[in-house]
Amino acid sequence: MSYNSIEWHEKQLEDCTAAGIDFILPVYWGVVDNYFHPGVSFSVFGLGALQTAIERRERDGQSSPKIGLFYDTSTLLPEIRGEKTTDRYDLRTEEGKDLFYRTIRDFFYMIHPKHWACIDGRPIVVLYGSGFAKDHDESTSKYVYDHFTKDFVGIRPY
Repeated sequence: MSYNSIEWHEKQLEDCTAAGIDFILPVYWGVVDNYFHPGVSFSVFGLGALQTAIERRERDGQSSPKIGLFYDTSTLLPEIRGEKTTDRYDLRTEEGKDLFYRTIRDFFYMIHPKHWACIDGRPIVVLYGSGFAKDHDESTSKYVYDHFTKDFVGIRPY
């Protein structure tokens, strides 16, 4: 197994398709502003290999499951992000909302929209636990919806 292996991803996609799986939710450890930090860069490199594997299968006339986001929110922790502080991000602040949103945005920038797993045309975002942030409220979701809709021309995540 290697997140860098296009062939490995092709085999996983083949197995998912054979099992009748319609979509997958890769665990995304995107660390905004520090994507190549040791221990987390696999997530960015892995998505590139996954995207290439899907494109290869598509060229060969093979279908693949669609891709949604499983946002591993533990990447909000300062120690995972490679930061010296121990203060958790408050997702009610502009800084916290922006960091949270850019992680979602950047994932969907790396996957071609034709491969997105969607419900009613809205790309799927599944969140891990909320305890990795200091706090959040409705304004956090509103920020994500407003910015995603702007960045992706009217599309709102599900």
